Amino acid sequence: MAHQGARVLHPRAAEIAMMHRIPLWVKSSLSEAPGTRVAALAEVVPPTRRGVSGVTSQSALAAHELAFPEPAAQAPTEAELFRRLGEAGVTCSLVSHTATTLAFVTAAGARPAVERIAADLSLPLAPVEACATVSAIAVDTWDTPGLIFQIVEALHDAGVRLVQITDSVGSVTCLVPSAEAGRAVVALHQKFQLAR
Repeated sequence: MAHQGARVLHPRAAEIAMMHRIPLWVKSSLSEAPGTRVAALAEVVPPTRRGVSGVTSQSALAAHELAFPEPAAQAPTEAELFRRLGEAGVTCSLVSHTATTLAFVTAAGARPAVERIAADLSLPLAPVEACATVSAIAVDTWDTPGLIFQIVEALHDAGVRLVQITDSVGSVTCLVPSAEAGRAVVALHQKFQLAR
């Protein structure tokens, strides 16, 4: 959850605790409530009850889509694009490409650098969309039939437009328009009964 933008625990602190098997307590500085224990999943949730355990979001992102006018030159041009983006300090995520296009997400502040590099390489750039990611955190997502359906259904029912979706072993991440991110978070919390 820390790596997906939860902004409660620093990702490095979570990594160190995990590596050394040190349980953590996340508490509020405003109350005496016991807080939330962060520990090995087997200690916290029995295997038969595992599922979506949280929803996180990251805002201030930009979705870029570039076209390759010369498909034969796509591979070297794509490599050059990523080389230049790396040199400019631009980090890309949610990368996908077809025979004629390349799409990826960056921090919103990287937009001018992406536009400059695309222009230098003569790559047409579609209008950039302000986006956010909303991630459902779950263990063994690949072994949970119907999980992506439940996520897509919840977002659709809430009127949230899904720009892109990707999954990993521990999360399903949805790219949505910035203005719809709050609605997406609420929809997933309700779908997986996390508001308790």
